Amino acid sequence: MSQAIGPKVWCDLVYDTAIAKTAGAGNSNAVNANASGVKIQKKAIDILGFLIGYNILVTTDTELVPQLMIKVTNKTLGITNEIIVIPRGTMDGDANTPYGPMETVFVPWKIPEGKEDKLFNSTFEFSAFPSSTNTGGLDIVCAVVHTDTKFAPNDPFVMELLSQQHGRIGGGDAQADPAKAHAAGATAVDLTALALTAGTKQIRALLSTIQPNGITAGDPIGGWMEFSSSGIDDFSPQRWPLSVFWNAALGTVAEGALQSGRGRYYPTRFPLTEAEVAIAVTSTLIIAAAAAPDTCQGCLYDR
Repeated sequence: MSQAIGPKVWCDLVYDTAIAKTAGAGNSNAVNANASGVKIQKKAIDILGFLIGYNILVTTDTELVPQLMIKVTNKTLGITNEIIVIPRGTMDGDANTPYGPMETVFVPWKIPEGKEDKLFNSTFEFSAFPSSTNTGGLDIVCAVVHTDTKFAPNDPFVMELLSQQHGRIGGGDAQADPAKAHAAGATAVDLTALALTAGTKQIRALLSTIQPNGITAGDPIGGWMEFSSSGIDDFSPQRWPLSVFWNAALGTVAEGALQSGRGRYYPTRFPLTEAEVAIAVTSTLIIAAAAAPDTCQGCLYDR
């Protein structure tokens, strides 16, 4: 396989379910259902930011849906319990008003100066606590977007990340799998693969989104998609959170309605050899959906 040249961006994550029920930093819970943290296993020299997605699992009408606090620790980099706030709080509606979706939030971040050579093999650990106590806790995904390139602050890619909007692209592929059943217990499900035509030079954005079919009160949909390819050198890990985390009304569902969510492509970068390649895609839900959801997965690239 020929070696492609260009910046490489990877994304890996940890997740947990039904945690962070009690408000206050002293009640934070480790996000650790996938081992003990996100270990940087590539020769990365910078962290571009974190992608945080979460769902509320409360079951009581009118109960506040809290804003989420995340503590970040990386002992190798000298970081201990730095707190970031995910400002997406809302509440379950009075009189069983339907409750809208939660988007995954991107939090820009960088490693301390002079610590670039310590990033490889270091581990990011996350813990979570809410701004207000809630009945059922939260489903949470915490992802680390890392790279082998030191981007200038005004680099177009950095601007794309900050805006969460990709720039001009030369081509793409997307696939949909209607009513794709997902098993319980964070079990990966194979989706239709993506095809990158010959002449492609660089991946520019990845799409991972799911839409529910049917609504059960308080039934959340949150998780991630994993992209992999034997034809792209050094590609993994590419585990990206779903771009929208869904939750139906937490009480009795009125009018059977669920507000529509805005899925989005995550801006990224990865070099290609200009040969035709396929990208396999799997999706994983933290807990099973009541009805098989529709999936949509995609890739944008330069020619």
